[in-house]
Amino acid sequence: MSLKQYIRKDQEFLIYLRGSRDWERYEPGRHGPPDSIRRGYVVAYPNGEILAETLEDADNPPPGTHYIEATGGRRGEAMSRCAGDARVEIRHESSAYHTSDQYYCTRIRNSGEIPFKVRRFAAFGRNFWRYRLGTISNSWFTAEQFRNWFNLGTEWLAPGGGAADRDNYGLGDGYWVFEVEFATGEVVAVQSRLPVPGHRL
Repeated sequence: MSLKQYIRKDQEFLIYLRGSRDWERYEPGRHGPPDSIRRGYVVAYPNGEILAETLEDADNPPPGTHYIEATGGRRGEAMSRCAGDARVEIRHESSAYHTSDQYYCTRIRNSGEIPFKVRRFAAFGRNFWRYRLGTISNSWFTAEQFRNWFNLGTEWLAPGGGAADRDNYGLGDGYWVFEVEFATGEVVAVQSRLPVPGHRL
């Protein structure tokens, strides 16, 4: 996805441009239209976690930003059986921002009558006869990462409410697993099959 697409996307990001000496926070009125920008850049979520950057700037990110870090779980952790829950709807669809089928949009929706929040989530891929944790950080992603990636301004998803990660990736024989807590205190794990390479969503 190009810098101009991030700038025009209806989602909050921290966007930095490479200056002559240091990083500059992007300002529309100061830096001109997105099509005219020809500099190195870093795009980060509001919590400072880096989403995209120009390769030459990967070793020198702006102050206050950081790359994804391990947050818990065990490397190679096996996936537990998920019973599923009709109150939590997860589906994948084509991304409006990417032409490559490596990327897709993942939506989660509260189809029940009780608010819930996502406590953590992760992708699991097949490893011989079992499905094992296979994320970029070798750990579960956190509730904060869920809110940032799914562009959710609140902790709880109300009945009928939904959220979407429109830059999701990860294909093949595996699952996304979301650990969900309802307002009643009940905790369930819900899984959704990863999209299959080359399969039209």
